[in-house]
Formats: sequence, C-alpha cells, structure tokens
Amino acid sequence: ASGAMDDNIIIWDAATGNVLHTLRGHTKPIFSLIYSRDGKMLASASRDQSIILWDVASHKPIRTLSAHSASVVSLSFSADGKRLLSGSEDRTAIIWDVEKGRPIHVLRGHRYAVNAVSFSPDGTRVATGSDDFTVILWDALTGKQIQKLTEHKSLVKCLSFSPDGKILASGSADQAVILWDARTGQKIRTLSNGSLVFCLAFSPDGTRLATGADKDVMIWKVSAGTLLKTLKTPYYGYVLTLSFSPDGKRVAAAREDMVVMIFEIGDLSS
Repeated sequence: ASGAMDDNIIIWDAATGNVLHTLRGHTKPIFSLIYSRDGKMLASASRDQSIILWDVASHKPIRTLSAHSASVVSLSFSADGKRLLSGSEDRTAIIWDVEKGRPIHVLRGHRYAVNAVSFSPDGTRVATGSDDFTVILWDALTGKQIQKLTEHKSLVKCLSFSPDGKILASGSADQAVILWDARTGQKIRTLSNGSLVFCLAFSPDGTRLATGADKDVMIWKVSAGTLLKTLKTPYYGYVLTLSFSPDGKRVAAAREDMVVMIFEIGDLSS
C-alpha cells in the first residue's frame, strides 16, 4: 500500500506492480500507512489530523480515530493488533484501543513534533522520536516515561525496534543511525549514513537494517555495523519510507517524487 499528496491510498499487486484498489477517505495528504501483523487491517494517518482503520478484505473503512490537534505523521501497531501508536505534529503520541477507537494513553514529553513511533515486539514498551532531537522510551502499559535518549544532534526522523526487541534503531537529520540497547537505553554503535535519514527498517530476521540515504538505500549488518550493499536508484529524491518483504529478499522504497521501487537485494552473506 502507498499513500501520497493526492489524499488517496493505493493498494498494489507486489508481483506485477498493478493497481488493485484505491481507498478514499482522507481529505488531506497521507503521511503514514501500516498493516496489522495479521494483515487484516490497514491504518492510515493524514494531515487532516485523523487516522482511518481499513478492513483489508473489503477495502472499507472500519472506523476513524480523532484526538490529535495537528497532522498525524507516524503509526505503529502492537504485535497483537489490539493497540495502535500514533505520533503527531501536536507534540504528542497516543496509544489507541483499536476495537473501541479510543485513546488509552496520551504521551506528552516532547517539545516539538513527534515524527516517529514504534511498538516493541512484546508490547510492553513504545519509543517516540521528535524534532526536539530526542528519543523517548515509554512504558506502554502505564504511559509513563522510562528514559530519554539524547545522542542525536538534529531532528529524529525514524525509529524501529528489532524483531526480537533487543535493539532500537533511530535515524536523524544529523546523518546518523544510532543502535540502542532497547532495555538499558545505552548506545551500542552509530552508523554513518552520509545523508539525512528519513527512514529505516529491520529485515524480518533482524540481522540487517535498511536505511534511506538521498536517492539510495543502504543495507547494514546489524551485529557488526558494517555496510553490506548500496542500492542505487536512477533518479534523485529522498527515500521517505522502506519495507522488507516477509522473506527478506526484497526491499520496497518510496521516494519523494511519488515513485515506489522494489529491489532484489541478492546475496548478503558477507
């Protein structure tokens, strides 16, 4: 699925590249999309300050979540799909009860927009990243702040927990990706991306990390912090979002020029 400035969501056939469905419901540009882990639900976030939950099978909206007072720019489902985390330019993040469509906790601790959010795989913690240069770890059950991470020197644009929940990766406009111990908050290592980092994604097995760098995608070995491969695109434009295929053999990258590219990443055994 992809969303763009035309307010619509496009469902694609990944094998053929053909458009399957167009979902219409938002009144302003789409900033974030995420599927629930079971693939039955799609959540979309928009500049219109709302989140729409869609039924994947019927392509119909299930409900609209409204509590933010500015653009909603990031989303993350809990592993069981019962909770949704949203980040907004109103400086808050919200943990939602998906079935009831109501906020469980409103997380306040950032001074500027919350650009990135992530649920830990076990659902006990969430992380938020902000224009205030910080990453905050929260207790997902109580909504209480656990720790603030302050190593970045510029806007935090993206973050994600590793599939096993042991590592948190954060990317920033300072051109760095920091790998953190998700339990202690200690920095493990810094990856020098060479460009503003808009997006990152772990491979399904957690051994590799993909990051966006200008028009290119960089694939890193997580355990060593080494660059394995750079996937180059023929055009210019920041890579805004990334996703691995379930088997880890492909990476989809969406650029600011509204082009989505799918890469075969090949042998990365080194």
